[in-house]
Amino acid sequence: GAGYATLAEYNFVPRNLCAGIPESVGDDEACFATLGAIALQGVRQADLRLGESAAVIGLGLLGLLTVQLLKASGCRVLGSDPDPYRCRLAEQLGADEVHGTGVADAAVAFGAGHGVDAVLVTAATSSNEPIEVAAEACRPKGRVVVVGMVGMDVPRDPFYRKELDLRLSMSYGPGRYDPTYEESGHDYPYAYVRWTEQRNIEAFLGLVASGKVTPCALTTHHFSIDHALAAYDLLERRTKEPSLGSVIDYPQPEPSQSGPPPRVVPLLARWRR
Repeated sequence: GAGYATLAEYNFVPRNLCAGIPESVGDDEACFATLGAIALQGVRQADLRLGESAAVIGLGLLGLLTVQLLKASGCRVLGSDPDPYRCRLAEQLGADEVHGTGVADAAVAFGAGHGVDAVLVTAATSSNEPIEVAAEACRPKGRVVVVGMVGMDVPRDPFYRKELDLRLSMSYGPGRYDPTYEESGHDYPYAYVRWTEQRNIEAFLGLVASGKVTPCALTTHHFSIDHALAAYDLLERRTKEPSLGSVIDYPQPEPSQSGPPPRVVPLLARWRR
């Protein structure tokens, strides 16, 4: 909800950008819902079936959520990242294999000598290398899905020789960037657009509630709002310690028997003829 999900005591959010949080899901898990919807839309674009194989290139927050979603879908998953810490975490979260280097050859072997059925690129780099490696790792007539921000100078030869399907994943899903959906609240017909932006968020929260996805495993740091700048230092890699998700906590007011006076937000009555 960029532009709507602001840090404020009172907030106005259009209906199609809201989703109810299941009772068993904590706020520190629910705050991953937007990232989870992005990862889930990438998995949907890959169009994988039960028992098929996938490679995930880039094991940051999006990549590690993608690994969990693919495993929940019944897929075999190979993960790749140059960071050994992230590779170990991917393995703990269910990845069948992880590799820091030699990903293309490993993926071919992982796919019984043919390559994997789909490659999801969740890396963040201006380099063109991830998409080049993805083409080498994929089986003939497989699918390459670009979820992250990477170089997009598509090498024609490997995509042509294997007749690969290159797909981009548009953020949270159908409805994104459509002002009639996001701002005016006009939903898409359920029968024709099964997984919209909002329904992807709801589905992700449902997976968290069922224990199939564990966002808290990706939270390496908690900061109080008073020390929020330290969280951004960590994000900018100004410190050397391993990190992934950082949650900023706000102090909860002490309960009072009398309690504060009720606050009323007056709304103008709709004008009628």
